[in-house]
Amino acid sequence: CIRVALAWNSIVEDVAAMRLTLDNLQVQQAKKELATAEDVLPRVARECYKWLLCPGQDNPMAPKPMVEVFPLNTGGAALGPEIERVCIDNVLVITTWSPIHLRDELKKLVNEFPADADFPQQLQETTDAIQAAESPPQPKAPAASS
Repeated sequence: CIRVALAWNSIVEDVAAMRLTLDNLQVQQAKKELATAEDVLPRVARECYKWLLCPGQDNPMAPKPMVEVFPLNTGGAALGPEIERVCIDNVLVITTWSPIHLRDELKKLVNEFPADADFPQQLQETTDAIQAAESPPQPKAPAASS
């Protein structure tokens, strides 16, 4: 399809530069075919992006990541919003987290790392901060009167 559009474009350019001699009917046909080929190009290019490939790791210690494949709707108007929709629908992008769910996920990560790793200490500090933010403030003891 791209080759067809390039070929008709070359013919139209050659006629305009007088490197090719055609009668008026042939020139009109070349321009019409070029317009048709250029109209088809965006749809054909959109068909090239049928799949969203998303690398991921269920286990952070796994040696190789896995690749998940998600189909995209090629009939949609724009590619960007379609990718965003697929990512949100399949929980590839999390727009909001509840603090409890985030804490649980961080705890799972902390437990999967070896004890001597530096990264889990940072995760533990983060989970402690989330837990402190979740727990209600402790009432202050009344001041002793003298």
